[in-house]
Amino acid sequence: MKLLVNLLFCTFITINFVKAQIPISSLLKSNYFLVSEKTKFQEQVKPSFFEERISSETRKEHRESFVIERFIRFKEKGITESEYTRKYKLDSEQILHWKDNSAWIEIDRKKKNQTGLLCGKKGIINQVLILQKNTNIPATEIYSLENDSTWFIVFKPELNCVELESTGNTQRRYMLGHIYENMGNIRPGIALGDLLNKQFSIGDKLQILYTSEFIDSTGMYFIKKPNQLMEHTILKKWNDLGNENVTFSTWVNNIQSGTRENLGEKTISIFEDAIIIGNDMMIGDTLYTSQLKIMPPLKDETLHPFNPLENLFDPLIIAYWNETDSLKNKKITYNSFWTNNYLGRVCWLPDFPILWRDNGENIQGQIVYYKKDTIQVGEEFIIPTHTELHIDEISLYKNELLMKISSEKSTDIQLTIFSQSGEEIKLDKSIIKLNAGKTQFSYNLPNIQMNETVQIKLNMNNNNNDLIQEYRIMSRENN
Repeated sequence: MKLLVNLLFCTFITINFVKAQIPISSLLKSNYFLVSEKTKFQEQVKPSFFEERISSETRKEHRESFVIERFIRFKEKGITESEYTRKYKLDSEQILHWKDNSAWIEIDRKKKNQTGLLCGKKGIINQVLILQKNTNIPATEIYSLENDSTWFIVFKPELNCVELESTGNTQRRYMLGHIYENMGNIRPGIALGDLLNKQFSIGDKLQILYTSEFIDSTGMYFIKKPNQLMEHTILKKWNDLGNENVTFSTWVNNIQSGTRENLGEKTISIFEDAIIIGNDMMIGDTLYTSQLKIMPPLKDETLHPFNPLENLFDPLIIAYWNETDSLKNKKITYNSFWTNNYLGRVCWLPDFPILWRDNGENIQGQIVYYKKDTIQVGEEFIIPTHTELHIDEISLYKNELLMKISSEKSTDIQLTIFSQSGEEIKLDKSIIKLNAGKTQFSYNLPNIQMNETVQIKLNMNNNNNDLIQEYRIMSRENN
């Protein structure tokens, strides 16, 4: 329950400029629901099967309007396992649901505590309201059984829908957002799609644009705003014992601040029947499809949003499907999968098996540019020019911090670095003299451990110590 509340607090993220507006009603185009069950050894759930709403109609009964919906269940798209009916009534005072003509939910929204029915189970029901940062968005409502908080529902008033039902070991989630509009083929264990392309050229490039989505101040629209751009570029190729190796670099560009973080270089080893990415992932060709395997690391490590696999502990792939992005009217199909310990997807192109990852439903990654040899698809995304004083480039490999700071004029600034525990790290030189243009410098941080995150703080060297920028970065190995 604590995890659920934390996730809900992060649902809406505000960034500085508008990219596009989408009516909220379009979110509800998705007819899909994901039903998940808990694993034996952990609290997290894994996809078990999907439900698809195949019909919906409004009926009047005893002068009241009810919505009647029919659902099918399936594990593999196109193969129905069962059908059933749901009836519901949602208004400002109550949430009423019936499942196959049996009462399922009976809740009075005006009461903090009440005796009612939640997912077919009677008992004392408690209400918790999760306030949103945007005051025009009504609070998310969570109703749970007092004697068993693993039984709960999450109600979204702005969308007028029950987003999540939990009955102890089973959860049913409304799959909101464009990320779920095209389910494709669900076949756990096999990633459907083309066979891997093992031919690469120096200069091949893939751009993934991450956008944030949230409701605007009117409560009528979802706003999509560019957040970060991830760039993968192939730098070199060489042959080792008959097997080809390819090295590519990865940069993450923060569109709002103008800071580019270098995540270092990675190696793809290309064998006759598989591609191995780093020490984490192997994609092997079968006769008609690509099959995926993740090699678990040696120790438990902290998750990092831009290294999809290298920090996962004992990962288990639990669902695959295909997705499609359209660039300049050309459709690009890529593979998506979920693991047992992360809520977002991990994706790769069969034609360019470099990974990217979504961070949940409100942070979405989409292919915007793709270059393979002489073929170019989409338009290369250009980061807006930032003229104010800011970190232009940054990297932290093991203990060496490299920074390039951009400034319009010569000035002095103060650098402060904090460890992951919040302690200030002593520096030999904390005052930095900047020239007009870009100034590059480095620091050695001997006590920083691998995968530890440090906080970097830049202030003006004046009486007010005006804050310039803060940045968090994780220490990592370069290849």
